[in-house]
Amino acid sequence: MFEFLSDPTNQFIIIVALTILAIIGPIIVYLKQRMRKSIHYRIVSRTALFSVKEEVKKELEITYKGKKIEDAQLVLIEISNTGNVQIEAEDYKKPISFNFGEEAQVLTAEVIKTDPEEMQASVSIDKGIVSLTPILTNAGDSLTLKIIVSGLGEVIKASSRIIGVKQLEEAKPPMNLGLWLMVLLTILSYGSMFLFFLIASSNQILAIIFITLSIAGLTIALVLALALLVQRLLRRMRQKSSE
Repeated sequence: MFEFLSDPTNQFIIIVALTILAIIGPIIVYLKQRMRKSIHYRIVSRTALFSVKEEVKKELEITYKGKKIEDAQLVLIEISNTGNVQIEAEDYKKPISFNFGEEAQVLTAEVIKTDPEEMQASVSIDKGIVSLTPILTNAGDSLTLKIIVSGLGEVIKASSRIIGVKQLEEAKPPMNLGLWLMVLLTILSYGSMFLFFLIASSNQILAIIFITLSIAGLTIALVLALALLVQRLLRRMRQKSSE
């Protein structure tokens, strides 16, 4: 094994291979992150507007547009394009919908806020289901729905079918796995290369090649990692400014 590693030709091949891995790996991760389609929703609030108690149901009748209701809740839902690419209206095979239950009755539903303001978003109501009309959203775009519903249960079911998006998910604290994978891949690659550099340190030509390629690869990896980090910070700032 040592004889194989001590051969100058083998050392050169191994160093070049590891350098290519260190350069290509972060680029692949970066491109996958940049081309990621993702859309999330967040239940901003659920507020009870009123509720008729059991003991006065027979004596008290509340109607809305001619329909009798016994309670009402105000629900605010935020929908955001959390990916890095735009989602076209044509990408929707099934619109984003929120099902409030078989016993629920949606009284009103509207889009009360969009970011940017130029978005022309609208919704439709079908009994206990509210659907967002498919619309173009760029990375970082968001909108907020205001829904008043009667007979709402504990669970609000969200569904959609969008090309390139696995599923519509509820927003969670973001974890930039791509960034950490890029950093880990870079550390492992250059750590391995450093070991071979120690073996090949007696060969001046290999040492020069190693240093040159290492600087180039490390620079690319750091630039891409910084780009992902800045992208993430800008998205956070944009979301906070829209709240």
